[in-house]
Amino acid sequence: MRTFGRERWFAAQSAWEEFYADASVEMRDEWVPWRRMVADAAAIIDPPTGDRFDSWTDQDPSQLAILTRAIRETPHLLEAALRSPDVHSWAAVVAVLCRRRDAIRLALDERADAEGEAWARAKAEERAAAGAALVRIGWPR
Repeated sequence: MRTFGRERWFAAQSAWEEFYADASVEMRDEWVPWRRMVADAAAIIDPPTGDRFDSWTDQDPSQLAILTRAIRETPHLLEAALRSPDVHSWAAVVAVLCRRRDAIRLALDERADAEGEAWARAKAEERAAAGAALVRIGWPR
């Protein structure tokens, strides 16, 4: 269990107050339940780096941009990352989250490739069968 000194705790609380003051209403509402989970699951007491204007499509997205996207699109992956062993910083959460997201993307790409290959084989078989059927009926004349 991680512990923090009084000064460290109050500094983190001030950082969250600044975070909420700078955040949009939507972002504040999204982050309230996650703040508690983060503290309980991973003993992270500081807000992530970045500001509300950061985008996850930036060349080098901030922690806040990546985490906000995860809250909105893949909260189950974010929760799993927070509950991962030895995750006690936002950098570690982001790393686990990105690794899992990339693994899912790779699996989906492999599945799409396999489905595409199966479709191409089925179409080739259909074309071959159609050609044979046309020959049987005497086409073309």
